[in-house]
Amino acid sequence: MSTIIEIVSFSQPTSVQVNGFVGLPAGGTTGQSLVKNSNTPYDVSWSNSGGNTPTLISSYNAANTIPIHSAVILTSTGADIASSSNVTHASKVIGISSTSALQNTTISVATSGDIIEPSWTWIEGNPIYLASNGSLTQTPPTSGFILQVGMAATPIKMLIQIKFPIIL
Repeated sequence: MSTIIEIVSFSQPTSVQVNGFVGLPAGGTTGQSLVKNSNTPYDVSWSNSGGNTPTLISSYNAANTIPIHSAVILTSTGADIASSSNVTHASKVIGISSTSALQNTTISVATSGDIIEPSWTWIEGNPIYLASNGSLTQTPPTSGFILQVGMAATPIKMLIQIKFPIIL
């Protein structure tokens, strides 16, 4: 004997529940991670923060105004923007700013792990380099020094990997 089930209508669920167990919430996009919102069981949501690799964040005083996702060096007055055109910065890069900051305020710097930015369009699997103004690029500079600061894990996610500089 067989049973035929006819589905008359279907709507997108907000989560999946089977026998009282709540599963993954619907939605999420490439590169997002599922994170706990509270200590309440099953209280989870999709997030752009982090991914498969834990991200180590340190806080510093911003020596100058620093935009988000800039390569950062540490100076005697605090964190500052790195530049591939300034050879004295070659071995001083400590990470990528995970927030922006005005001068003499606190800046958060990711020193390892993943960073996700939905507006990025990296070529997956290719290196990410420091540019002359602290910004990130997949084109190595032609003067100053070359410093790989990461690898594109996906078009919107980089894995921080600060390598040894090559002086040009």
